[in-house]
Amino acid sequence: MPQYDFTKHDISAEQAVDLTADSERVYTALEDLLYTTPCCDVSITDIIPPANELLDDFLSQLDKRRRDRQYLGILGAAIVIELRKNDVPIRIDEIATLIRDQTWNEHVDKSKISDWKLKLDSHRGTLTTPAPVEVFVERYAAEVGMDDDVKELAIDLVDEEQEIGGGSPTVTAARAMWVACKHKNSDIKQDAIVDVAGTTSPSIRRGIEDVEAKIQFVV
Repeated sequence: MPQYDFTKHDISAEQAVDLTADSERVYTALEDLLYTTPCCDVSITDIIPPANELLDDFLSQLDKRRRDRQYLGILGAAIVIELRKNDVPIRIDEIATLIRDQTWNEHVDKSKISDWKLKLDSHRGTLTTPAPVEVFVERYAAEVGMDDDVKELAIDLVDEEQEIGGGSPTVTAARAMWVACKHKNSDIKQDAIVDVAGTTSPSIRRGIEDVEAKIQFVV
């Protein structure tokens, strides 16, 4: 099974063994997540080797006092960077949940992974951005069983205005999907879109008038 070897760093042998075992569980769960995520043709071998190389380089230069008890957050950040480089429509909060579930470490959350991701991006000298909004539409449409004509309208809406109403790519995707569902009289409920996109109904409704105004340009 893939893992990251923490024994090469200046930490106690016991902690290194525990963290290496944690990384193995995280990578195994990530492999399952990649396999089950719709519209994802990336395998674990596309993600783990470069993530491990990034960890090697970054951890070797980071002051030990700054990385104590932060290893799993840094691991999550490296995973997120490689997912984004491959346009994989998996959110940071999903990676945080995966790590918590596999390591029983409740201190790893979206904000900590996001913070370490920014530090890793700065270290690399390149800012990684989420997968295109259209890719999230493809994923979420598959998860809610959306008809092709509804999905295509949502993608057209996103193409027309990438920053419809503001918000993250997942919120933008969910908002466009909901407008498309209403326009096409789809049976899909807003709650179903909220659930798969990991967002909220207020977030979808915010700026929805701007999305609806785009219908005339794409229909």
